[in-house]
Amino acid sequence: MTEQKLEQYREFSEALAGRSAREILDELAAHKRRVTQLENQIANSQDDQLKSENEALRKLRDEQKAQLDEVHVGFG
Repeated sequence: MTEQKLEQYREFSEALAGRSAREILDELAAHKRRVTQLENQIANSQDDQLKSENEALRKLRDEQKAQLDEVHVGFG
């Protein structure tokens, strides 16, 4: 083996830290599932925030329209 391949093997062996390749793959799969779960939570949170902001803006619009209608009635 070349020196570079030996170094790569040492790094890989240290990364396993006595665990089997199956354990590492299972851990990686669990981390991928967690990342996906967190990404979904972020997307849902952003959707909820946008819905809330949209509702607040609609309420403000309705209030301003009502005030404007009152002004028009006063001048009518």
